[in-house]
Amino acid sequence: MDISSLPAWRPARLGMARSFQMLRRCGGMSVRENPRMGACRRRADKAGVAGDLEGVHARFPRLRERRGVNSGARRGRGRQMLSVGRGLMSRPRMLRLAEPPAALAPRGVEEIAEAMRGLRALGLALLVEQTGGMALGVAERLHLIRGGRLASEKAVDDGAGIDEPRDF
Repeated sequence: MDISSLPAWRPARLGMARSFQMLRRCGGMSVRENPRMGACRRRADKAGVAGDLEGVHARFPRLRERRGVNSGARRGRGRQMLSVGRGLMSRPRMLRLAEPPAALAPRGVEEIAEAMRGLRALGLALLVEQTGGMALGVAERLHLIRGGRLASEKAVDDGAGIDEPRDF
């Protein structure tokens, strides 16, 4: 399905959430409040939202530890955790991750990659934009887009010898 011509709100209604590289963090909100923004369409489902927030905190314990802190103060790994957590709160079928390891130290990259593997195991489809190196360790299938069109695709198991996206 081509979503490029749809209004910005439509993909969300189709079950797609996006984790932004440059998270608009709503600086006046706490780390606890920020992920709740992803569940804004589900306000009436208080128990479900609370359960999903608990799930985000279980996946990212640092967010639970820092829940009273202003979300605008988060950097690097914490910013990515907030962004992914916000996306998960909408209960998406597909989560688009915009360059998850951007500006992260190696430890943060591995933590985010581990979270991605856990999400994949739950059946959530993940789309990683422009970050082939991390995707190679997480994905079941690789899709190479060139000039806005699908240029190639293959199962990771078929990708013997693929160490970098340029090898694809």
